[in-house]
Amino acid sequence: MPADFPDAEAIAAKQIRLITQGKVYSTVPKKSPLPLPFTVVRRLGGAPKMKEWVDAPRIQVEGWGRNRTEARVTAQAARVALIELEGGTTPEAVITEVKDDTGLFPFADPDSGTDRFIFGVQMTLHPR
Repeated sequence: MPADFPDAEAIAAKQIRLITQGKVYSTVPKKSPLPLPFTVVRRLGGAPKMKEWVDAPRIQVEGWGRNRTEARVTAQAARVALIELEGGTTPEAVITEVKDDTGLFPFADPDSGTDRFIFGVQMTLHPR
């Protein structure tokens, strides 16, 4: 029977919200105007490293802002928050590693033209 791994996306979102005190979503809000600045957190794959025990999710984060600087600052604050998780615990998980997967890079939203920066991390975690 497969393990019930902790929800890495929820753990990442909670950490970013706690540290940055900002708005964090799992998808881009359907509000108009957009509630800038904000952060979007998504799990984009990753596979268990050790069957039944250790998960290695890839988490992508987008920092959105009213301009390029605000988007970069929003994304960088989220990046710092996630890196601080390494070696820590939450009520659900032990996080043994958080490493940069893709560096911080600009990629304006093609639909709205809104500035955003994106980065990715690879987490390693297991249930408590």
